[in-house]
Amino acid sequence: MAARGRAQNGRTGESDPAKVVRAQAALPPGDPVRKAYDDLVASMNISGAEVVRRAILALWKAETGAGAALQEAG
Repeated sequence: MAARGRAQNGRTGESDPAKVVRAQAALPPGDPVRKAYDDLVASMNISGAEVVRRAILALWKAETGAGAALQEAG
């Protein structure tokens, strides 16, 4: 089993841009990430999927500094 949060060969990485990608993460009760997820859903009044979308964009911007490029594309 791969370390938590680490890409697994053959399962993650580059995706076909013509197909829908479904991101999945197990968040069991008692996991601090689950608490954060539940709090965000409730406090922001948004869906769990929207929490994941915003988290991905925030992480991507932090890692690449690509916020300006995203606004131009969008």
